[in-house]
Amino acid sequence: MNEIYGMIILISYLIFCISFTQLLYKKNYLNHNFSRKFLHILLSNIVLLLISFIDNIILAIGLPLCFIVINCIIHHYHLFQAIDKKEDHLGIVYYAIAIFLVVFLSYLTGHLQEGALSILILGYGDGLAGLVGTTLGKHPLFKKTWEGSLTLFISVFLLGILFSIPLSFCFSLATISMLVELFSKHGLDNLFLPLISFFLLLVVSTNSFMIYPLMIWCLNLNLALLIFSLKKLTLAGSIAAIILGFCTFYFLGASSFFALLSFLVVPNIIEKFRNRKKEKEKEEGQPRSIGQVIANGMIAFICSLGYAIIPHPYFIILFFVSIASANSDTLSGELGQLGKEKVKSILKRVEVEKGMSGGVTKLGFIGGILGAFMIALFAYVQIPKIEVFLFVIIFGFLGSIIDSILGELLEAKYYSQEENKIVERKIEGAIISGHSFITNNVVNFLSNFLVCLLASLIYLWIF
Repeated sequence: MNEIYGMIILISYLIFCISFTQLLYKKNYLNHNFSRKFLHILLSNIVLLLISFIDNIILAIGLPLCFIVINCIIHHYHLFQAIDKKEDHLGIVYYAIAIFLVVFLSYLTGHLQEGALSILILGYGDGLAGLVGTTLGKHPLFKKTWEGSLTLFISVFLLGILFSIPLSFCFSLATISMLVELFSKHGLDNLFLPLISFFLLLVVSTNSFMIYPLMIWCLNLNLALLIFSLKKLTLAGSIAAIILGFCTFYFLGASSFFALLSFLVVPNIIEKFRNRKKEKEKEEGQPRSIGQVIANGMIAFICSLGYAIIPHPYFIILFFVSIASANSDTLSGELGQLGKEKVKSILKRVEVEKGMSGGVTKLGFIGGILGAFMIALFAYVQIPKIEVFLFVIIFGFLGSIIDSILGELLEAKYYSQEENKIVERKIEGAIISGHSFITNNVVNFLSNFLVCLLASLIYLWIF
């Protein structure tokens, strides 16, 4: 009898939601987009009534099945303009199918709370994201907006807290939901968002050990998305950075990860300041490619895997030396271009163009020391020994010196007749020094490798 009353309440609520939304639309209180998202939010609450009143799986899936039929009829005959127009995609039909599948799976597996949360994520998360994105969105993110995506992230995170989900998993669930909504097209987010959310909740509820690595993946996904959207990394470079960041955090810990993150962030901030100072925003550098990520991060990646296999401090110290070397070289170049001092080659001491490999300045040397010092601070947090701190500074700065020497001796340089100057970009038949196969990425990798090799030998001797 209670289930019969429950079905009457559910059907009544469904009719009320559709009728009330249509009325608001007819009275011009809501436009088409608002009315559709408003209805999405209202209908998602039906799952709370469903799990409260209905225990039988046949009855539980009966209403969503009827909802699919109703939505198909609405879409085909365009009965309710508030939620459907001729030019619309099948979003409202996907919405109904998703509710049916999640309800069926949640009752089948006995994970009703997970099913309810998944549908509420679809209703409130996607609904509020659409409303905020279309009304307040001013910063594009692919074909959506940052405002809409952040709204979905916050909505899902808060829903997770309300359902007593661990905070670390709330973060992961919000991140993945945001990405699913961001990259789904033609209304398919209405189908994928609740199904993927339910799958994640189901897996984590039975395999709690996955929460920590999933959180790390999502942290790296968020950071890579941010950096990619700012055009600081290419797509391939972003993927490589995600893998490097995950291995660093998971195997070596937070201090190592933030050292890596600082290497990605700080030089870009200085570059932004340098471009603004010169009022040449249009000349801002190209995003880092996968080749640059590999050249600067391969040794660090090997060290993180090495520590996972053999958990010895040797790999941690070498990791910091590798990042310190890359950061020292990068900051040396960025700060060196800020000064008015003439740039001279490190060996021949002749004047060269700013930014040319092998060129050094006093301010650049200071930048190199600061870059190594910055990474050494993270090393000291992880291994609080003064000898480790000094070790990372010395070899990190030495790495930038080696990079300058190799850059002058080996890196290919070409003469541009159009610009009447020496450049590093490849020009067929115009090479004047170095080797054509030795690019800046090759020099970065070689200098990183050599300084880590030297640091390994000294480490075995000292420690």
